[in-house]
Amino acid sequence: MIIADPGRESTAAMEWALSHAVVEGDDILLLHVNMPNTHNGAAAGPSRSGSGGSSGSPIAVFLGAAGGSDASSSSGEFMEAMRAACRTRYPRARVHAERVEPATEGGEAKAQTILAESQRRGVELSSSATAAYPPSSG
Repeated sequence: MIIADPGRESTAAMEWALSHAVVEGDDILLLHVNMPNTHNGAAAGPSRSGSGGSSGSPIAVFLGAAGGSDASSSSGEFMEAMRAACRTRYPRARVHAERVEPATEGGEAKAQTILAESQRRGVELSSSATAAYPPSSG
């Protein structure tokens, strides 16, 4: 399972997983938790519906050409770009992309949702990236 978000950190996590953990024929799940937009440091809360990175890598270049940027996140194009990148790297892998709503509300909602989805699906390995942001003053 690769946590899919628009942004270079998520692309780097996908690159690592594809380089170090995935083999041809694996099932790859790209999971995106639909976190509401935040305003003034306050997260809005929790839905299910059914592809960012280091700038010079082949996958990042591919995602950039496919529109995998923060601007495309609202339309979900980044999920399709990540799916296509996985299929390009491993043509026989079964690549699934899924969006889920947060299981809970609050600051730990995304992490709790990822953990719950991992347990529910019996995931053996999860790759994600976290960007460090300064605390908001609001």
